[in-house]
Amino acid sequence: MADISGQADIRGISVDRLVKGYKPTVIQWANYVAKAKVTTTEFRWYQKTTGFIAPATTTAMTTNLGSNVAFGARPPIAEQSFTRQTGYTKKFMLETPWISDEDIASSDVAILATNITDMVDAVEQLKNIRIWDVISNGRSTSGINTNAAAAAWDTASFTGVTMVEDVMEGKENLRTYGYNPDQNTVLALDSLRYRKLIEWLVETKGANMVNWSSVIAQKGKVIEFCGCELLVDTNVTDNYGLIFIKGHSATWREFMPITAAVLTEPLIGKKVRVATEGEATLDYPRSINLITGM
Repeated sequence: MADISGQADIRGISVDRLVKGYKPTVIQWANYVAKAKVTTTEFRWYQKTTGFIAPATTTAMTTNLGSNVAFGARPPIAEQSFTRQTGYTKKFMLETPWISDEDIASSDVAILATNITDMVDAVEQLKNIRIWDVISNGRSTSGINTNAAAAAWDTASFTGVTMVEDVMEGKENLRTYGYNPDQNTVLALDSLRYRKLIEWLVETKGANMVNWSSVIAQKGKVIEFCGCELLVDTNVTDNYGLIFIKGHSATWREFMPITAAVLTEPLIGKKVRVATEGEATLDYPRSINLITGM
């Protein structure tokens, strides 16, 4: 059976307290999206039709009717539209093998604690994979902003590579739909694209960018590019980059926070089970831009 929180310990380690208080070493995508609580495994959410709202046009009147309204005239009606969606939570759960009473009694406490925290990292990583898949629209270009890189960022000698243009075109697409791409925007890259970005800045453009090369050499990393905070993560799909608005584009809807339980088999041993449950939703699809062919 599963011990309650007060009993969930192995050699003095309060497992549930350790799990909830542990700061995962993996990047937490939930920190880059909005957060909301859901109380049921099936939930309703609303996807906004983004862009500037405007009154309906009519024959021979195709400009925005809210402009230059006549004195004394009633204003035209403009309203935003939403699409109601239905979502279902997903559970992410793993457990350790049985740890015998003999191993528990003889193992170093640090090893047991490491096994537990590694389990947390593994569960958080499963959640990360889901959030990336949703916020990147499954790498589908339907219904979102997208642009193609001029050339793959790992092209030999950077022939034809225009990294600034690739990112700025994506930011321009966000601006088209009324978003300010200079506030809270994030550029998500995989490790290879990030490495090539640094090489391109230092080796190819360093002499043309005052102080950039020395700053990179001193700091050892680039944390912002073209006004976008850089998020480097192995979950980002190869050959893709994503521009999105931090804390706005998508939402992690949590049903159950990261939780642990200790299962006990009397006189045999224990095992630790770690789980979390929720779902990610892409609330504002036009606030993201998928860069392909990177």
